[in-house]
Amino acid sequence: WLLPAWKMGPKNPGLDAQHQAVLRELLARPDNRECADCRAHSPRWASVNLGVFLCIGCSGIHRKLGTHVSVVRSTTLDTWTPDQIERIKRLGNAKVNSIFEACM
Repeated sequence: WLLPAWKMGPKNPGLDAQHQAVLRELLARPDNRECADCRAHSPRWASVNLGVFLCIGCSGIHRKLGTHVSVVRSTTLDTWTPDQIERIKRLGNAKVNSIFEACM
């Protein structure tokens, strides 16, 4: 679930910097160094509701699925909410892929 930008309130540069540091740390983990979908190296996008990191190509596919399926954000360009940061910290590529692959 994603709030429209006008409902998120004013930007908080300090919080944005904290979130960027968390995202850099998460992207440095071995299981997040590849796109969750295609395994391309160095993903810079994420599906915040699914809790995975994606390459630019797969992020476009996720965007086309619609926000009712996948909410895509840039790890470097977009502002993230604290809830989105907590979700991606809790999940990540390895955990989410193990769940989806178990259902195949």
